Amino acid sequence: MGFASRSPWWPLFGGSPGVHESGATSTSGGAGLAKAWAAAWANHLTIDAPVVATLAPGGTTGWVIANVSLDKKTYKIKFRVLFVFDKDASGAWSLVHAHFATNA
Repeated sequence: MGFASRSPWWPLFGGSPGVHESGATSTSGGAGLAKAWAAAWANHLTIDAPVVATLAPGGTTGWVIANVSLDKKTYKIKFRVLFVFDKDASGAWSLVHAHFATNA
């Protein structure tokens, strides 16, 4: 769980109304999001409970649900995450949707 899509079309929606960007409207695009993800999230997540992973009947879409903690050095933030992946014609899997939920 230490990655983000480098695709320039990957949308990002924030926690407030109107907070969103995509590769088409941002100066950083998918690569900028991937860099920010690596700095703030990669190698800072701990899985807190068993992971649920399911593959759709067609075999080209799958999803993972897990409870995780983001380590911010002096405190931790708990999230429930849902990641959806899709397999392309070459057999490579890529992240197509990520959802993070935490207590308000």
